Amino acid sequence: MERYNDIMVKSRHFLCLLICWTAIGAGKGLPQTLDSYSPVAKWQRNALAATLVSVVKAIIAQQRSDGALVMGDRPPYRLSPYVANYAAMGLLDAYRITHDPGLLQAVKRWQEWYIAHMNADGTIYDYSGDIGAWRSTNDYDSTDAYAATFMELAWKYLQVAKDPSWEQKLLAVLPKLANSVCLTLQTNGLTMAKPRYPAMYTMDNVEVYKGWVAAAEFAQKMHRPQLARLYRHRARSTLEAINTLLWISDSRGRGHFLVGRQADGVGIEVKQPMVWYPDQMAQLMAIAWLPKTNETRALYFALRKQALYLPSKLMTEDELGRVVWWALAAETVGDKPTVSRILQLLMAAPKTLSTVIDIGLEGHVCDILAHALTSGY
Repeated sequence: MERYNDIMVKSRHFLCLLICWTAIGAGKGLPQTLDSYSPVAKWQRNALAATLVSVVKAIIAQQRSDGALVMGDRPPYRLSPYVANYAAMGLLDAYRITHDPGLLQAVKRWQEWYIAHMNADGTIYDYSGDIGAWRSTNDYDSTDAYAATFMELAWKYLQVAKDPSWEQKLLAVLPKLANSVCLTLQTNGLTMAKPRYPAMYTMDNVEVYKGWVAAAEFAQKMHRPQLARLYRHRARSTLEAINTLLWISDSRGRGHFLVGRQADGVGIEVKQPMVWYPDQMAQLMAIAWLPKTNETRALYFALRKQALYLPSKLMTEDELGRVVWWALAAETVGDKPTVSRILQLLMAAPKTLSTVIDIGLEGHVCDILAHALTSGY
């Protein structure tokens, strides 16, 4: 639960000054025109794409020669596999726009590092250090979300890469990843964050749901129908548990998500009014990544009325983190005006944001920008 607040590091690598569009298109595989991607104005497409490339450069700059995706600007670097998984997913989102094969290579190298450092039970620890001198912390922020996000990364890679031998390698580690998630799977269908940590969090279980969905799709495409059925069943069970145990309806026919539940079943309620972390962020993650319903749509607009604040410009990493989650939720419910306002902030960020956030959040920025380029927001 602390990963979103604790892992943020200061560096100088985030969102370089916007690069000349001509130079970007000529040198990094970006199409010379984006007319086929979206109906938004050409100048905006170019600005979005230039911002996307600069974020990609920031992530790539944090990859060591052994494939590790790290945080920090000098050794000893800090490495959170969970954070790195989202950074790598951002590179795959960018690849759909740029078609730069170097991004696929970077993601594969990170996957190789992850697999090489997995524990026998499918878990993976956080690390610090540098090439040839990585030191395990012998701990992790979670065992469910780390593995679930790698499942999703594997599926996203499979959709864009043509690498049969590596696809077989990813398929072979899928059961180990599933075991990591199941280490804390409770009879009620929810997972605890990690062994000996008696709390079942909404955010973790949203990520677990996405992980099972991705694993099922991966297994199906790899012609493993029995495995695909198993993972689909687990996805359905997770979603049902979230909807029945983590969703609270009120007397007005509305509702919200709990922060989580303790092992004894007692709910971990949001504060009144909700604070940003974990209360509002849990709502936005669930809205963004669970199947859209009338209830989650109503929750979004109620929350937007009560809590949405967009600064005139992004000055801090905390502000960037907040607008990222608002953008992801707004995309899901179709709140185009809010997405548009956030895109303007992101395009201006190279000139206003002086500090750097974690590379996982940069991965989410890639997701938002790539979505805008393909959807027309």
